[in-house]
Amino acid sequence: MKVYFHIFKGTMVVIRLTRGGSHKRPFYHIVATESRFKRDGRFIERLGFYNPIESASGIDLRVISDRIEYWVSKGAKVSNAVSRLVKMNAKNNANKPKHSGWRAKINTVEKREIVKTYFPSEDC
Repeated sequence: MKVYFHIFKGTMVVIRLTRGGSHKRPFYHIVATESRFKRDGRFIERLGFYNPIESASGIDLRVISDRIEYWVSKGAKVSNAVSRLVKMNAKNNANKPKHSGWRAKINTVEKREIVKTYFPSEDC
């Protein structure tokens, strides 16, 4: 989290996209900024990124949702594009298991052992 300057009282904070990348290869950062600043100008904090080109590989969106919630609690407005991306990120993360790989296997083995100790007649 990088905070680049002091926020003045009475200014409107907006969470929006800033465009990066090159010609015909867009890359967007999700930032918290003041509404009076330019689209690609100064910002308060970088909250994530969105890469529409790499959407086929699956690593196209990363959002720091707790910081977005923090800024919204402080009165920041979220742009339509960012709100759509945050909803898409929440929907994609809801389908994923909390643990993957060896942790998930260990947890299922531990659960089976607990069931066997307390309920010996049950089959797992």
